[in-house]
Amino acid sequence: MSSISVTMRGVIADSTPIEHTKYGSRMKLTILVGYGEERENYYQIEVKKDAIVALITTLPIGAEVIANCSLRGIKYQKKSDGNTAYFTTLECWKLEPVNNAATQSAPAAALFDGPTSENPFPRPQETNEDISF
Repeated sequence: MSSISVTMRGVIADSTPIEHTKYGSRMKLTILVGYGEERENYYQIEVKKDAIVALITTLPIGAEVIANCSLRGIKYQKKSDGNTAYFTTLECWKLEPVNNAATQSAPAAALFDGPTSENPFPRPQETNEDISF
């Protein structure tokens, strides 16, 4: 079976609670790629390896990471009407914090205000203050 490898660098935008199954722990992590640019992209990746799940719990929202994932897809028939449908997922097999992102002093974490109910993915706030040299 072949799969497509995807590597992305971005900031953690959201994560789901850890779900414990008989096959191990898993959770979903949303990564924002192109933070602050005109075209931002959000990718939700599935994490099944216990070591990566443990690492994610130490990283704050806004931490910059590099995620290596496999693109997987399955074909199934819907029970409701018998039609064929497809399900695609990004399964993370390696996650690396960038520049010690586990601390709050990471550059991306400093710019990221964190989600609110009105704005789940805020942009950095711009100021009009003059900079003295």
